[in-house]
Amino acid sequence: MRKMVFLLFILIFFSTLQASEETLISGNMEHGGFGGFSFRVTSLNGQTVVMSGGGGAWIINSRFFIGGLGFSNMSDDIKAPVVLESEQLFMNINYGGLDIGYVFNPDKLYHVTIDALIGQGSVNYSQRNSDDHWKSDDFFVIEPTVNLEFNIVNWFRLAFGASYRLVTDVEIQELHNNDVSGLSAGVFFKFGKF
Repeated sequence: MRKMVFLLFILIFFSTLQASEETLISGNMEHGGFGGFSFRVTSLNGQTVVMSGGGGAWIINSRFFIGGLGFSNMSDDIKAPVVLESEQLFMNINYGGLDIGYVFNPDKLYHVTIDALIGQGSVNYSQRNSDDHWKSDDFFVIEPTVNLEFNIVNWFRLAFGASYRLVTDVEIQELHNNDVSGLSAGVFFKFGKF
């Protein structure tokens, strides 16, 4: 009998502990995911550049999302600030990382989203039409973004936004952090279960 009372006591004790647990997300949790592609216009080393990219994320309760995002320049004509033996060098920029964001009023036809990409990138100098890099360097990047997003259909969102790419640790010849940092304006096509 004592064993039964003791087991009953243990069961009641642990069930009350579980009932009082606080969590960041409570109640019925809905989740989905999305993926898509993006284009951004920005400035790199004083030149206007179009970046293309894409990514995807897990979305919780149609509001909070976490995933990955990355970008690369589309053009091979970005002049590097270096000339090698009378030949102009060109540069390529790639970056990506973790993307965390929040959607305000997701059920409205149009609404605001905010997110921040935190990751790493690289800048490469090369001769025209060459895959061999003359010099290469890695950098750290943080890029907060604000979007105006439209619910086109229940599986497709179209977002227009602005971001600021903050780059540190650029240590390649004749290029500085502020040459790679800068404002961007872009569009993001998202497909998925929101």
